[in-house]
Amino acid sequence: MGELYYIQDVGVKSTAKGIINDIFNSKSYYHREESEAIVIQTAYYFNELKGQEEFLLYFTNKAIESLEKHYDFLKDSEES
Repeated sequence: MGELYYIQDVGVKSTAKGIINDIFNSKSYYHREESEAIVIQTAYYFNELKGQEEFLLYFTNKAIESLEKHYDFLKDSEES
């Protein structure tokens, strides 16, 4: 499970760095004629972040399901 968090952390930091470097530190950010491309690129980055979060949630839920299959007391404690 720790590897998933590491992968997600690296992905989020990389995407955030892209947002900062490619968008907010870009001179084209201030040019009106280039603003549509900047908005599209920003949306792409935020969709990437959303996908990374969904990836982490999916595999976290799979890990929980796997643990519940092997350790019955985990499932029983949630149903109480």
